[in-house]
Parts: sequence; C-alpha cells; structure tokens
Amino acid sequence: MLGVFLRDRRLKALGAAVAAAAAGFGLASCSSSMPGFGSLKPKPTTTLLLVESNPAGAQAKTSVGPKCITPCTMQIGSGNDFTVTFTLAGYVPQEVTVHSTMQSGGWNDADSPVFDPPSLFPTLQRASSAPAAARRPAAKPPA
Repeated sequence: MLGVFLRDRRLKALGAAVAAAAAGFGLASCSSSMPGFGSLKPKPTTTLLLVESNPAGAQAKTSVGPKCITPCTMQIGSGNDFTVTFTLAGYVPQEVTVHSTMQSGGWNDADSPVFDPPSLFPTLQRASSAPAAARRPAAKPPA
C-alpha cells in the first residue's frame, strides 16, 4: 500500500513538472510573437461627410475614392486633406478642399477623422456657352 501511495505521489509531481515546463515553453514562444497592448486599441474609424449642392443632382467625387449624387453622405476614413469635385451638366465644375485630421480616440475609442468644413454645400454656377454680347436679342430694325 505504501508503494502505491509513493507511486501516485511521484506521478502527480511528474505531471505537475511536465505541465509547468509546457506552460513555460508556451509563454516563451508567445512573448516573441505577441504584439504589445497597443494592438488591443480599436482600428481607426470613418466619419460621415454630408454633401449637398445647389442645384441638387450633381455628382460629387472625392480624391480619396468615394462618390455620390447630391444630396448624399460619404464615409471617409482619411486623416489627410482631400478634394471633392462637383459636376453637373450645364454647370461649371467646382472643386472644394476638405481639411482632415485624425482625432485620437483614447484607450477604448478608435481614432477618427475630423473634417473642416464638416459638410459641403456649394452653389454651382451655370456654364455660359456663348459670350454675353452674343446672347442679347437682336435689335429690331427701325420702322
């Protein structure tokens, strides 16, 4: 009976030693490949940009990719300045620059872009197809 007791104790001790060694090797292998705590912070997010025009129905295309027909909203994730070009048949194309910075989100919140201006609402100018003098009605001949 004493032999069984000693054998069980030795097996338990051997099992504990093997478990401790395995855990140690596991932690050692993770420490070189695990990223730091900074990787736990959420990835940067996008911000909605409200885009309108006068008249409505213009195509708004950004220099960072998204495009839409006004009025619309775009999701932008850029922390750099970008442009939005407005085009509409019969109107002069117009380009607006949006200044963008990334706002730090802190430990639990993701960084997000902040736009200046926060929304766009340009007034498009009609395109003139002929000089002003040519658009005047012809003078009536004297009677």
